[in-house]
Amino acid sequence: MSRVTGAAVVGGVAGQPVAHSLSPVIHNAWLAAAGMNAAYVPFAPADAAGFEALIAAGRAGLVAGFNVTAPFKEQAFAAADVVSDTARATGSANILTFAGGRARADSSDGAGVLYALSRQAPGLSLQGATVALLGAGGAARAGAGALVAAGAQVR
Repeated sequence: MSRVTGAAVVGGVAGQPVAHSLSPVIHNAWLAAAGMNAAYVPFAPADAAGFEALIAAGRAGLVAGFNVTAPFKEQAFAAADVVSDTARATGSANILTFAGGRARADSSDGAGVLYALSRQAPGLSLQGATVALLGAGGAARAGAGALVAAGAQVR
């Protein structure tokens, strides 16, 4: 078990709302089991200005990074100094990390959609499949991109 001190590495999940997220429970469990001096906390900025303040805290070295959820995925992408090809393809990011005052954006949403499908329908081939996808935000765009890359037609 770890003991979190004032020197802890801080990360979290940022969104509005985020109180329902199980991410802090999940991540803090493995951080403690690994004996790391780290904490994963929920950040609930009220608006875009609050999210910008959180990004500023990251650039200042106060936060190592965070997972981003609605409604801040496009803002996270736009604020980044370095953007992965995956995030660039969808114009959104669900991961922001900070080092040396710079923000790096990435997206795992598309991979998450494919993983969820593989768990729910083992052996399912998306090649040539027609998939109905509901949504228009960053996660939906990332999911659509991953589905198309896997050979599906998205409607």
